[in-house]
Amino acid sequence: MASISLSKIDKTWDSTKVIEDLNLEIKDKEFLVLLGPSGCGKTTTMRMIAGLDEPTEGDVVIDGELVNDVHPRDRDIAMVFQNYGLYPQKTVYGNIAFPLLMKKVEKEELHARVIKAAKRVELDQLLERKPSQLSGGQRQRVALARAIVREPRLFLMDEPLSNLDAKLRVSMRALLKNLHHEFQRTTVYVTHDQIEAMTLADRVAVLYQGKIQQLDTPKNIYNNPRNLFVASFIGSPSMNFIEGSAKRGVFTSKNCKVSGLANVSNSMVTLGIRPEDIQVVPLADASLTGEIYSIEMTGESTLVTLGVEGNLVVARTDKNFEAEIGDPIGYKFDHDHIFLFNTKTEQRIDFEHNSQLTELTA
Repeated sequence: MASISLSKIDKTWDSTKVIEDLNLEIKDKEFLVLLGPSGCGKTTTMRMIAGLDEPTEGDVVIDGELVNDVHPRDRDIAMVFQNYGLYPQKTVYGNIAFPLLMKKVEKEELHARVIKAAKRVELDQLLERKPSQLSGGQRQRVALARAIVREPRLFLMDEPLSNLDAKLRVSMRALLKNLHHEFQRTTVYVTHDQIEAMTLADRVAVLYQGKIQQLDTPKNIYNNPRNLFVASFIGSPSMNFIEGSAKRGVFTSKNCKVSGLANVSNSMVTLGIRPEDIQVVPLADASLTGEIYSIEMTGESTLVTLGVEGNLVVARTDKNFEAEIGDPIGYKFDHDHIFLFNTKTEQRIDFEHNSQLTELTA
């Protein structure tokens, strides 16, 4: 199998540094997701693992072997791309079989492995079709089967589901999860979609501006974001933020007051609260008041957005909630799920009742 070590990696294009001092250890058989917005360096990081790009500085090590100078074809890696990369003139069978033909695998073994891979992704009835005769989801499964058939030590996947519609993405996520459980191959998966990261990953590396902002399990990243960027990028809808100040454990801003947080005093504090941790209450009991900006029925719940002083604050409430846009509304926050961030440094403030305030470093 394959463990991966990236040590002190820098990558510069012309005069622009896109990766800076990146250190990352990926465990054998781990499903690791590189998550971040466009331009954050996630695809460049994956391409350096594959050998398609060379690091400007630093080492790429696979299974204890320094591979900086090893050609991509000799790294025993299978890649799945966003655009599928299928040969239009070949059938499904021919596309899946191609990497085995290049390795000169014997005919009987080749056939058996192609059929096995095709069945695993439910393509065994479509082997004679050309890519142009397939749906987007079917073409993506051909690309997966072509990767699986190689039986590599490492899978690299670059935004493989981004061209699919919402329903297909759900089913393909389930397939990828099941395939990883079955084959137990180390997988590095690049995406900007935090839902994919949360549902697929053993661990997530959140990248921004060429640096890892946080590396942890999906649950820990969601429940304990290290800074404002991570907190804002993870979650759908994303975390709400209210800028204000804190004095002696009381956070205040326009129309918002929350007490009992900690013995805190800071003139520049941003309060963070997720939509599911906000309760709609009578105005007299509210921590935050304002007028309803929008109401969105999602099926299992209702998203209620409050507008106050130019800010929009979203609460996830009961699916049977009824009100009108413009109605006055009150929010009460779950104190156990409030986050405080230093507005200037954007780092999260670690607060506990009756304890000294400390700031988490990145």
